Amino acid sequence: GAQPISWPRRLAAGFLAGFGLAADYSGIVPLIALYFYLLAARASSAGFWKAWRESLVFAVGAAPMGLFLLGTQWAMFGSPWYPAQYWMPSADYTDQGWRGFSWPAPDLFALNLFDPEYGLIPFGPILVLGMVPVWRQPAERLLVPRRERRWIAGYVLAFLVFCAANQYARMQWNTGFRFLLPIVPFLFLTACDRLARMSRTALAALSLPVLLHSWVIAMSRKSVVESWSEFLERGIQLRWLTALRQTSMADGTPLAHPLAPAVALGAAVALAVLVWRAGRGARRPRCLV
Repeated sequence: GAQPISWPRRLAAGFLAGFGLAADYSGIVPLIALYFYLLAARASSAGFWKAWRESLVFAVGAAPMGLFLLGTQWAMFGSPWYPAQYWMPSADYTDQGWRGFSWPAPDLFALNLFDPEYGLIPFGPILVLGMVPVWRQPAERLLVPRRERRWIAGYVLAFLVFCAANQYARMQWNTGFRFLLPIVPFLFLTACDRLARMSRTALAALSLPVLLHSWVIAMSRKSVVESWSEFLERGIQLRWLTALRQTSMADGTPLAHPLAPAVALGAAVALAVLVWRAGRGARRPRCLV
C-alpha cells in the first residue's frame, strides 16, 4: 500500500512464515507467497527497489527458523539439505517421483477437494463461499479488496497444485483433513464477503447446519460419511467421554449410561448461560436514587 507495514509486523510475519516451513516442508508455499505479496503490494506505490529493501526485514524474520530447520536436519540425518522424507524407509508412494513428490496428479487434485475421507469441501463446506467470484460487488463494499482476493486465489491454487504433487496426500484416509489446512484461513476471509451481506435469518440458517456438521466430524474423527452415520445411530457424543469408554474407565459408572453425553452437554450449556447472564448483570449500571 501507500504506507509501509511497520517493521515489527514484517519481522513477525517473516518469523511465523519461517516457523511454518520449519514445521513442515509444505510451508515453503505460503512463505514464498507471503513474501511476494508483501513485495508486490508495496512496489505498486513505492517502487520495486524500495519495496525490496523493506521486504528484507521479512527475510530476516524468517532466517532463524530456516537455520533451525537446517540445523535439526544436520543433527538428525548428517546433512542439512534433505528433509526427513528423504531418509525414511520406503513406504507407499515413495517410489513415485522423488520420494513421493512427483508431477501434480489431476485425480489427487480432485481428491484433496472432494474426497469424503479428507477433502476440503466435505470437511469445510462453508469455504465454498470463498471460491465464488464477486465480480458484481462494488470495490468499496468488499471486505477483502480485489487485489488481495486475486492473490488469495493464486495462493490457494498454488497450494492445491503443490499438494496434488505430494503423493503422501493419498495416505490421509486414516488421518482426515489436514494437508490443506494452510489455505483455510484465507478462504474463510474471502467467504466473509458473502457472509457479511447475509441477513440474520439467512446467516443463522447457514450457521446452524455448518456448526452441526463440524461437531459431528469432531465427535467421530472419521470420514464425513462415517461420522454422520455414527451420529444418526448413536446420537450426541463427546470425545473425552468416548475416550474414557474406549479405555474401560467408564465401566460401572454413570458415565457409561447412554444419556451421559446429553446430560453432560446440557449441564455445560446451563453453566454457560448462567455465566453469561451473571456477566450481563455485572455490567448493567445501577440506578442512583
